[in-house]
Amino acid sequence: MAPKRLCASPNGCTLLVANPSLGISPHIYPKLNYRPLTDFAYIGLYGKTPNVLLVHPSVPAKSVRELIDYAKKNPGRLNYASNGYGTSPQMSMELFKGMTETFIVHIPFRGSGPATASLLANETQLMFDNLPQQVPLINAGRVRALALTSLARSSIMPELPTLDELGLKGFEVTSWFGLVAPAGTPREVVMRLNDALNRTTRDRQVHETLVSRGAAVIQSTPEEFYNFVKAEIEKWGPIVKRAGVVAE
Repeated sequence: MAPKRLCASPNGCTLLVANPSLGISPHIYPKLNYRPLTDFAYIGLYGKTPNVLLVHPSVPAKSVRELIDYAKKNPGRLNYASNGYGTSPQMSMELFKGMTETFIVHIPFRGSGPATASLLANETQLMFDNLPQQVPLINAGRVRALALTSLARSSIMPELPTLDELGLKGFEVTSWFGLVAPAGTPREVVMRLNDALNRTTRDRQVHETLVSRGAAVIQSTPEEFYNFVKAEIEKWGPIVKRAGVVAE
């Protein structure tokens, strides 16, 4: 998944970037047409949304601890759906498997819709997905939500605990969003863009809109965003290697 350009001209554009394109893809695709840490001037990180751990109602686990115990007693019996190789939901499950030493079979799909349909049909028994789009199914009782992948609880479902607080310390996988510009963009331009981005997300209407959609709003400097992406790249390398994730 490549960064999304926010203008028609390649000169002076800002790009909307997210975790698969910068944090995960470098470990999966051997020939990316961009280098995450050198091809961009980082402007700012502005939002994170958590993934949610979902199970089919037939799964005899009503808590994360019960799910871990069940998976350990029944290795390979559970199938998990994902939105595709290298996506945040797949990486959430691979991190979960690694931290809990469980064996759960991966069934990849092309997007959240088909993956969710397989879970609803009990063709797969669990999955991670971005929280906001799953809220209606959770509230309707069609899937059971067990925990979130962020370090803090979400404002749209504050009753859901995080995996970190349930004992998987440091577990954090979010869909995050930020802006970058082409490498070599003058520093003063980067700082003006950073100031504009932070002022925009402080605007009450913008802030409330992001929060209502499940996002935690972030204010960051260019340096903080760069260091955040660098840490993401370092984090996902060993996980991708251990899981044997390869490009389709």
